Amino acid sequence: MTIFSAGQLTDLLYIVRLGQATLFGASPSGTVRPLRNSLHNEIFGITESFGETPFEFDLVALTPCTVEQIERRDIEDLLLADGRSLTHVIRALGYGIHLCHIVARDL
Repeated sequence: MTIFSAGQLTDLLYIVRLGQATLFGASPSGTVRPLRNSLHNEIFGITESFGETPFEFDLVALTPCTVEQIERRDIEDLLLADGRSLTHVIRALGYGIHLCHIVARDL
């Protein structure tokens, strides 16, 4: 089952709660290949949802998965209502972006 596809626009964040999913992406030659497995409770779609950009990868469930979806608007409402939540989210995003750079560097 495909959870989301490359080129898809979204207003949702996806969290893989249970099960195993893998990110697939196209190589420079156009061959689609597995990139990495999802992490437990990993959140996908933050950059795409808030940046209004399409996904660059496919996320495919390899086993039966429980995937939670959170609407971008719900996150925006929470952040506007609570400055402490905003601070924690910004810290988490910064750490997540840092990890993405490490993973990309090591590919």
